[in-house]
Amino acid sequence: MHFSLLFHDLKSFHFQTELFEACEWDEKILESIIKKVAHVLDNMVIPNYVRDFSYLQDKVLVPALKEQKIEDNQIKIIIKYIEHDSKFVAHILDLPEN
Repeated sequence: MHFSLLFHDLKSFHFQTELFEACEWDEKILESIIKKVAHVLDNMVIPNYVRDFSYLQDKVLVPALKEQKIEDNQIKIIIKYIEHDSKFVAHILDLPEN
């Protein structure tokens, strides 16, 4: 389990660095993007008929991020990060209890 957490943290760091680079290494832009993403995720309305994540991504998440004026390359990184986190959570939930 500890190695899973370590790998997850390293991979998360990779995504954070990739997003920072996509913000032209500008901390203010990065902070603004993070606030916008948090706002979108906090206020996102998930339809009852969601088939899978790609449907939610294409029909709800990406349009909401674009509405916040987040650039396409930044959105791709954000989506990769969300997918990574969801896989990690699924992995943790599948671990046997101690």
